[in-house]
Amino acid sequence: TLNAAGRYADYKGETGRVFAHNYGLEWAPISSLRFRAGKARAVRAPSLVDQFAPLGQNFSLVTDPCSARNISTGSATRASNCAAAGIPASYDFVYSSSLSFLDGGNPNLEEETADSFTAGLVFRPDFLAGMTLSVDYFDIEIDDVITTPTAQQILDACYDSPSLNNQFCGLFQRAG
Repeated sequence: TLNAAGRYADYKGETGRVFAHNYGLEWAPISSLRFRAGKARAVRAPSLVDQFAPLGQNFSLVTDPCSARNISTGSATRASNCAAAGIPASYDFVYSSSLSFLDGGNPNLEEETADSFTAGLVFRPDFLAGMTLSVDYFDIEIDDVITTPTAQQILDACYDSPSLNNQFCGLFQRAG
C-alpha cells in the first residue's frame, strides 16, 4: 500500500508559503509479516500570540551562571566566557530577589519544521494466536523551534555557548 498527502499554505508575515507532506509504504510479503516506512515534513506556523503578544513585565528568580558556585555547573566554555565578559574569578553573587524582565511576541518568527523518517515491521505469527510483535525505528529532526526560553535558560545559553557572540547574550544587560 502506498499513501501520500500534502498541504500547501500561504501565511502572512515572515512564515510565507509552506508545504507539508507525508509518504508511506506498507508491504506484506506474507500474511503474518508486514513492513512499513514513512517520510514526512510537518510545519507549524507561529501563532498570533507567538508573534504579536505585547511586551509585558515579568519576574524570575535566577542563579548567575558566572558566580563562583555555578561556574563549574555549565559547559566547558562557561568559565572562559564569564572571564571574557569581564567577570572576576572571585565573583560569587547570589540573587536574593526576583529580577524584572520584559517578554512578549516576536513578529520575525518563521515556521517550525520537522522532518521525520519511520520504518518498522509487524509480525503476527499464525502459530501463536493473539501475539503481535511490532518493531519501529524513527528519526525526527526539528528546525527553527518556536519556544519561549526562560530567563535562566537565556543566561545559561549566553555563557555556555562557544563564544559570547550569540543570540542570547544580547537579550540582557549585566548590572555593574
